[in-house]
Amino acid sequence: MGAAPHWRPGLDLLGVLGLKVAVVPHYDNAEGGTHDTRYCYLGERRLTQMESELPPGAAVLGIDEHTALVVDLGTEEALVAGRGRVTIRRPGSQAVLPAGTSTNLEEIRRLTRGETTVSGGAPQVISPAPHQMSLAEATRSCEERFTAALTGHDAARAVLDLEAEVARWGADTEEDEGGVEHARESLRLLIAKLGARAGAPSPGDLLASLVGSVLALRGELRRQGRYDIADALRAALLRGGVLVADTPDGPRWTSAGSDRPPVNALLTPGY
Repeated sequence: MGAAPHWRPGLDLLGVLGLKVAVVPHYDNAEGGTHDTRYCYLGERRLTQMESELPPGAAVLGIDEHTALVVDLGTEEALVAGRGRVTIRRPGSQAVLPAGTSTNLEEIRRLTRGETTVSGGAPQVISPAPHQMSLAEATRSCEERFTAALTGHDAARAVLDLEAEVARWGADTEEDEGGVEHARESLRLLIAKLGARAGAPSPGDLLASLVGSVLALRGELRRQGRYDIADALRAALLRGGVLVADTPDGPRWTSAGSDRPPVNALLTPGY
């Protein structure tokens, strides 16, 4: 499995320039596909964790690929060269110096201390990437949203969001609290609840709205090629007494024991 992310002593080449920073190359890497490989393949979760372990007053100096921070040691002038950016990241804020930015070491020192730059070539100061929830946190959030909006379209969206989280974390090599299997079990439970709700005695309008939400979710899953989850939704509806038939004009459904003609789901509310 390898060791957990951690810092190791470096050469501190920039310490003599008054910069208390950890240099992270490949800051903007995006080669990982379903993996977050930014920040030299650390990703947001790992970098956030490691930031908390930096010495007091230290910042992260991120340098994008095909980019350099060129410093003239005689004049202390600094230039961002190449096609990317240099990022000075501290807890709560980060400063971005785009390619072509001409500044000096004192301005960079100020940024690493969290002070706002005042030079004519001022970099853009923005907030860092938002906190990335763990899989367990995302699962709980989707469960709470599902419970709060079971009879509306938001319930189906919560199920879809949870399925997306399961798919994303399933490609991550790092373990998380509860694990992917726990999240999948929660997903199956929410789908079963949707099916049970669809079959519960209720006014026709409420049933049509709920089934329409579920079928909209099923349609989006099918468009994404996630046929196993889409089939699970269809089976859950059947257990709840709702029969779904796919036709050239779109899915049609009828409830068990109903003598009314099939309802075209394309005419029911969607999202």
